[in-house]
Amino acid sequence: MEMDAMLEAGIGLLILQSVMTLVNGDNENLGQDHRNYPITAVHSLYPTQLPELAPYYHVSPDTLRHCLEAAQERGIKIMIGLIADNVWWKYGWALPTPVREFGDDPALDSYWGRWVIDNAELSNKVAGEIWDIYGEEFADVIYGWYYYNEFWNFSPFDENVAKILAHSFNTALDFYSEITPGLPMAFSPFHNFNLIGAVQTGQNYRDIFALTRFREYDIFVPQDSVGGFPDRIPYLEPWMRAYRGAADEAGIRFWVNNECFVALPGYRFSGAEIERLVTQLEITAPWAEKNITFSWNHYYSPIANDTRFHEDWIKYIRDGDND
Repeated sequence: MEMDAMLEAGIGLLILQSVMTLVNGDNENLGQDHRNYPITAVHSLYPTQLPELAPYYHVSPDTLRHCLEAAQERGIKIMIGLIADNVWWKYGWALPTPVREFGDDPALDSYWGRWVIDNAELSNKVAGEIWDIYGEEFADVIYGWYYYNEFWNFSPFDENVAKILAHSFNTALDFYSEITPGLPMAFSPFHNFNLIGAVQTGQNYRDIFALTRFREYDIFVPQDSVGGFPDRIPYLEPWMRAYRGAADEAGIRFWVNNECFVALPGYRFSGAEIERLVTQLEITAPWAEKNITFSWNHYYSPIANDTRFHEDWIKYIRDGDND
């Protein structure tokens, strides 16, 4: 039902943000050492057999197969994201301070740098297992891979931060080139309008990308980030210019992720009125090869919500003859 509604809305690509969630301890008083926050549970959309996850994983339905089968029947493409791990958000972010027991390289021997390596290597094992299970049968459906960890315009930023992030990218890209040559990796960072601005953020991405072994078909697809800042829509153009410049310099594809939600008090969210989303599209589409949205399935789907947002979108694409 969900995919039938997607087709009606003109959507031909579904990005699964992650197929696996790792649950860790959440006591931040334990400090920056990621080893203090061991995995306590694993939630997976497919029946993983990875031995390092076996103690924490409880077998569940093969939801990923159901998704791929439904997509194959309808000609929809699927991009697969891998591991959601809350350690990314909680512990050690942007603190590339070397730890004596590891070594003296700030880019590799900090708690954060070590966690990034562990996360990337485990994500590769998940990708390899998925391809072994589903790759041959669903080669016509799987569009590529989605990099789950979200960057943003944080500060301070220096060469060691760029090296850590590039190392994470490269670990994934080298593996994808080996198992699925020709399939892209996409990644979708956000920005907070109250932090560092568009020009400096664009330079930060240039510094990361200069160290990254991208293929020409990989996709930089930043969020327009107006879900929580709708008053900043008039300021989108300089952000698009900065992002597009970084993508062009790296020689990779550039899409834009338009946020179709409204942030409400009390950490609640709702779908954005169609007029607002159309405004976002009109500003960003000239910069992009394609536009995607976060998230039609959350906020516009007539299966998950009332039908109004979906009906408004259908009216827009039909009446306006919009592709």
